[in-house]
Amino acid sequence: MTTLAKSCLLMTILAAWLLLAADARGQGCAPQWDESLFGLGHGPDGDVMALAVHDDGSGSALYVGGNFDHVGSLPVEGIARWDGESWSPVGSGLPGVVSALVAFDDGNGTMLYAGGAVGTNGFVSRWDGEEWTQLGPFFGGGVQALAAYAEPLYPPRLCAAGNFRWIDGRFAHGVARWSGRSWDALGESLTSAGLAIGTYDDGTAEGLYVGGSFTRAGGVDSKGIARWHAGVWSALDTGVGGFVEAMAVHDDGDGPDLYVGGSFDWAGPTSAEAVARWDGTAWSTVGEDNSGLIRAMISHDDGRGPGLFVGGSLYRMGGTPIRGFARWDGSEWSAVGELVSGTVFAAAEFDDGRGKALYVGGSMSVGSPGHSMNLARWGCLPSPCRADLDGDGELTVFDFLAFQNAFDARSPLADFDGDGDFTIFDFLAFQNEFQDGCA
Repeated sequence: MTTLAKSCLLMTILAAWLLLAADARGQGCAPQWDESLFGLGHGPDGDVMALAVHDDGSGSALYVGGNFDHVGSLPVEGIARWDGESWSPVGSGLPGVVSALVAFDDGNGTMLYAGGAVGTNGFVSRWDGEEWTQLGPFFGGGVQALAAYAEPLYPPRLCAAGNFRWIDGRFAHGVARWSGRSWDALGESLTSAGLAIGTYDDGTAEGLYVGGSFTRAGGVDSKGIARWHAGVWSALDTGVGGFVEAMAVHDDGDGPDLYVGGSFDWAGPTSAEAVARWDGTAWSTVGEDNSGLIRAMISHDDGRGPGLFVGGSLYRMGGTPIRGFARWDGSEWSAVGELVSGTVFAAAEFDDGRGKALYVGGSMSVGSPGHSMNLARWGCLPSPCRADLDGDGELTVFDFLAFQNAFDARSPLADFDGDGDFTIFDFLAFQNEFQDGCA
């Protein structure tokens, strides 16, 4: 039997093992904080407030916004681009503090939109890959969050939430929509600031959800959160007992729900501390004995299955002391690696060439003193032994499972022969390194 035939037979036999092993153990490597990326002097020199993934024509990259003027030794102004290996400026940058980033296609191609504040004035600007253009005049207050939403019978439009009260002399409190030429209020707007914005389909239609510190939206009583659809504001029961500063759609096994975070102690008739779940008709708790302010939320699978990750100024989640960042697996809260020191403001999923990872930004540090300042990466790290794809320090059948997953996903991790293609020769190269073992 030829070497190729033997290898194919081996892979066929292993496939049966893998089907059984997949139910016994999570796929992929064990995630951890990567302390080698953003050590002291290698990341943003100030707070990171916003993260977004976008391709402006030069390749997919993570865009990082906040209150900083350098990343490493590179001068930037408020925003920078990370491609997984190096930093670059985004044009001439943006003045003030960048608090929101979103990639959005208004019908003329996907571009990057940034919102923030310069002093007491707010702004939204668009990056087309070559230059920044401000959308309309300044806001009478800062812009905190951005989202795209398509009204019935209308194309998607960019919506902004913040602590502004007017735009170009016209009343627009807490939330506004860009028509393509000007900013317009959404009905009677809010009674106070909008701090978070996003979309969610509650089973009847997709709506625009706005969270903040308000008590009424368009004349409707709804504390801290409200829904905009077809030109009408509606309440989510009675809202929350405090304010909402973050939201994300997440499926913990029972279908997608809207999760909201902030500082509150009830949601509708339900006791809920800092985080709550809305299924389209009713509120429910997400663990008990939570304490702190949640400022960022994202649904992400870090190799252990889908989880809801929350960040902010955390003290306790599910009764467990947790600082900065936590994960909800559908039944309980857990810490994410080592304790995060400081406050998390933003999180985004980005494939930096080593597979999808979670990037976290804020006024913080992670791991050893002086490491991962203000920006950190949570995900798989390359093993000194290349065939140890699950990163557990041993070569087992689970490394074959990890290889198979990487190969199916056309991940660079599976290109073992280095030719840029994914063929049987990558299986052979992986098998050879596996048989040679780790030194």
